[in-house]
Amino acid sequence: MKIRKKKEKEKKNEKEKGKKIKIETETKKVKGKENKMEKEKVKKNVKKIEKEKRKRKRKSKSKNRSNNQDTEYFTSIPEFYPFFLTEFYNFNFTPFTFNIEMKKKKQQ
Repeated sequence: MKIRKKKEKEKKNEKEKGKKIKIETETKKVKGKENKMEKEKVKKNVKKIEKEKRKRKRKSKSKNRSNNQDTEYFTSIPEFYPFFLTEFYNFNFTPFTFNIEMKKKKQQ
């Protein structure tokens, strides 16, 4: 039984080798056309990648803008001089924490 299985496997391998050789010869005949197609595909992929990079940059810029808007108040308000700015901002004083509310009062 084992001998038969080995022989069957060998026959299958020989058939597959023959198929591979045939495929290689077919591709060699049309090789120039395939190379052109591959180059076009590569160019298209490059364009897609460039578009994705642009989109990522746009997204990152918008994220940075939103983050900066949140932190601008903290950077613009000095922590030790809040009493000069009480006209524009609400302040909460507690014994352990000093919290600045981000809400601006409406300027009249």
